[in-house]
Amino acid sequence: MSSTKQKILIIGNNQTDRVALSKSLSNDYEIIQAEDGTVAVPILKKSHSSLSLIFLDLVMPEMDGFGVLTYMKTNNLLREIPVIVVTTDKDTKKIGQAFKAGAIDYITKPFDSDLVLKRTQNILSLFAKQKRLIKIVSDKFYERENNINILLNILAQAVEFRNGENGFHIMNVNIITEILLKRLVKRTNKYNLSNDDIDMIVVASALHDIGKVGVKETLLNKPSKLTKEEFEVMKGHSKIGAKIIGDIKLFKNEQIYKYALEIAKYHHERYDGSGYPEGIKGEDIPISAQVVGMADCYDVLINDRVYKRTYTHEEAIRMILSGECGTFNPILLKCLKEAQHEIVEELNISSKVSRDQHKIQAIASSLFKGESDSYGLSNETELSLDSERIKMLYTSKIFEEIIFDYTKATSVLNLNDSAKELLKVDGVIYEPVNNKEFVEVFGRNNIDRFLNLLSYTSFKNPSFNMQFKILINDKITKYKLVCSVMWDKFNHEEKIGFVGRAYKVR
Repeated sequence: MSSTKQKILIIGNNQTDRVALSKSLSNDYEIIQAEDGTVAVPILKKSHSSLSLIFLDLVMPEMDGFGVLTYMKTNNLLREIPVIVVTTDKDTKKIGQAFKAGAIDYITKPFDSDLVLKRTQNILSLFAKQKRLIKIVSDKFYERENNINILLNILAQAVEFRNGENGFHIMNVNIITEILLKRLVKRTNKYNLSNDDIDMIVVASALHDIGKVGVKETLLNKPSKLTKEEFEVMKGHSKIGAKIIGDIKLFKNEQIYKYALEIAKYHHERYDGSGYPEGIKGEDIPISAQVVGMADCYDVLINDRVYKRTYTHEEAIRMILSGECGTFNPILLKCLKEAQHEIVEELNISSKVSRDQHKIQAIASSLFKGESDSYGLSNETELSLDSERIKMLYTSKIFEEIIFDYTKATSVLNLNDSAKELLKVDGVIYEPVNNKEFVEVFGRNNIDRFLNLLSYTSFKNPSFNMQFKILINDKITKYKLVCSVMWDKFNHEEKIGFVGRAYKVR
């Protein structure tokens, strides 16, 4: 029955101490021994997921206890495995240093067998309860966040589908809104926006055009300029959106609900009162709606619409700053001017997945048609792919990006070199959903959220985005992920894989 016992690793160069600890614990636990930190590190690399507790002597000749603690901290192991340091009564200074380095308790030599066993039981029990509590809180948080994001994406994609847009407008408005808000809070504390407020406004921005579900498609997709009467009907989408959200009374006390309502109703208002639907001006316009209104305006300008040509980034910035698109808050205009290069960079990163998707589909199509030679891809295709690969590897390493592709037929997930270094995982992962190491790194909740969003894609709307947090180098890091699904050429209901990119959110 030893396989059911929890494993304890004892690290120390004094064999007598290791034997004494082993005798105290071997009836209840499976014991592994390492005579030095240099021996312990390979064990931690290979078997850390199976370890429940570590006894660690601070004084060792080659790699001492502090070296082991540093290694564990660097590799995020202290969150998973509690460490009890072994020392003498006189080492009070070292005990304090050990606690700062991540140890959870200490015992002194010589050992009291009953005390060692009781201390071990208490630590393991406490650590297990702590992990269960963290998991419960984490699950509840991500469950709620996941549900909100799924519903918002479904609704937003429905609006864009009816509106004949490219499917990335919502994502772009999210990105620009977040950039502008972060610039705004650096410039002024006038609006009293916390990080939570910023996150909620970014999420709520996805519903800015939800009222367009109440406008006829023939009007939404009219290829020529709207008549005065038609434009009045189109303007009504702001009030329709406010009514749709306003009628959901269940969440009326939630702050994100209030932001969504403000944004849907007022994102077309302008600072001088020339906007709609109510013609309010200045600070009477909620700051959430002001920011989303500017983000929406910029993205509409730089993208194709049935009623207008595409403007360049420089043209769009000039038009907004000069007031050609209506008057905006002077502080926000300064934020836009400051952040314009960051906006271009972030939108380019986001849209790269879409461009890669078209290239991959084209390559897949040529393979299906038998256009490549019998042994591989054409020379032209290989050169194109090599060029793209080199550029992608260079940029991904600089910006700490995670680039991935998954092939359903082989159940293999491929990660770029940058991801392998950041996450300390293999670059080729078979059946990632069932891969323990992969799940530990990304978190089951993040993976479940991804799979949920993946399930809502279609041949016509193959892309989605999400934000997630993972632990990198002992620091919680926020990433934004964009993903596009590849579909079977002959069966538009069958996914054959997906490609994606995740980049750090500043």
